[in-house]
Amino acid sequence: MESRQLWTNLLVKRLIIDLKSYQEDSIALHSYTLSQFEPLIASAQTILSKCTVLEASKDDDDMKKIVDNSYLPEIIRCHVCNESVASYHTFKDHLQSKHGIFFNAEPKLASIVSPQIPPTNPAHVSFLEPNCIRPTTENLSKSTKNFLSKDPDRVARNHMAMGDLIRNDSKNRHHLSQLQNILIEHFPSVVCYQFGSRSLGTASITSDIDVFVDLEGTFYGREGKHDVSTPQEAVQVVKSILENTSLWVIEVASPKARVPLLKVVHLDTGMKCDLTFTDGLGYCNTKLLEYLVSLQPTCRALICYLKHWNIDSCLTSYTIALMVVFFYQCHGLLPSVEFLQRYPYCVKNIDCWNVGFATPPLSELGMIQCMEPVSDLARNFFHFYSNQTDGFSWDTDIVCPFMGRLGITKKIFKDPNLTEMPHEMVRYRYYMTKHEMETDYLKLFAYDRPFVVQDPIDLSHNVAKGIAAVKAAKFIRYFYLSALYLSA
Repeated sequence: MESRQLWTNLLVKRLIIDLKSYQEDSIALHSYTLSQFEPLIASAQTILSKCTVLEASKDDDDMKKIVDNSYLPEIIRCHVCNESVASYHTFKDHLQSKHGIFFNAEPKLASIVSPQIPPTNPAHVSFLEPNCIRPTTENLSKSTKNFLSKDPDRVARNHMAMGDLIRNDSKNRHHLSQLQNILIEHFPSVVCYQFGSRSLGTASITSDIDVFVDLEGTFYGREGKHDVSTPQEAVQVVKSILENTSLWVIEVASPKARVPLLKVVHLDTGMKCDLTFTDGLGYCNTKLLEYLVSLQPTCRALICYLKHWNIDSCLTSYTIALMVVFFYQCHGLLPSVEFLQRYPYCVKNIDCWNVGFATPPLSELGMIQCMEPVSDLARNFFHFYSNQTDGFSWDTDIVCPFMGRLGITKKIFKDPNLTEMPHEMVRYRYYMTKHEMETDYLKLFAYDRPFVVQDPIDLSHNVAKGIAAVKAAKFIRYFYLSALYLSA
């Protein structure tokens, strides 16, 4: 039997023994342990789906004897230096003394004005607590170094020019018109709304066209409208309609996603379109971002630069845009969305969320235009999101463009009574009151993920919830190293 298979069998045996220890009437289980079960089961299912089970043989009897007479040593090995220790508390002492990783420390909030990059990798707080991100010592990839070695201002200018060409491309309107003309035979009131990076001017040549397809007047929500198709039904209906044309081919249908989605491709041009059917939130979010980047043009330049720095393209364009907006807000260069929604005449509801906002110029906001070069902005952006203990920390904080300031933490949303919730988030309180018995996790705010980037309008949506802990650690490390690289 191969040594790798032997080690796997020993691990499985030990896991079974450990799980049997939880068979008491009252089970006390650490929340971190619980968080590991789901990926464990998923990994096991993936492995089993690929396995070919061999017939029982003498090898099986031999392996049983080996496993039954073996045990796994109680050893913890350090990811950073590969040193082995024998206990939980010894390992905590090792991390603190050898690697500067401290536990149960509360990060201090501070004003952020062009901070200096520290000479060492930032420490993480509460390393073994739930939702905290394990540090990594990974270095920048060659491709990332090559990208960072280029002039950031020139890179941003080039991509902004490309974004402008794509935004003004007549093919965008042509595809929307063609799609609408096909659907109008079945839905006479249909309207197609383009949103996303192609509208914002941050798209690349490969970016999809994002389209909200309003089949039956659901732009402002579905509450009280019982005679219209559900978004899930709309995905299937439009899929059937387009399959019977010679202009579009279906790439993916995702009716069970948080936002039911239909991915289609235009046969003549190869243009990809993402069709949604729920409501006009995506379109309104884009209009909000268009206004904010119009106040600070360097904001769009930084978004364009970061989109092409983006590791493995794991952060969506929308997530990057919100992170940049929050970065500007914390520097006093953009207003909070909450401030823009204070005016009564601006209220426009999509279900329980306000999609309206005022559009005052910078002069009325008492703000100055940011004239810093992208090179400086990028360096300070990377530093800001490097998980510093004296500023923003991914372990404890959330990116919250709605409030537009530091201090909005994950623990605020963990409290079922929301006792520390800012009073300005009254719509989130109302939403949670309506969903206090909700069992569908897709409808609840995923505040317990490594990265939490809150949508500025739909406050129940974490747009970065899909970033796994390992990938989050890599991003934080790359943020830190990129800041250092641009400071050299």
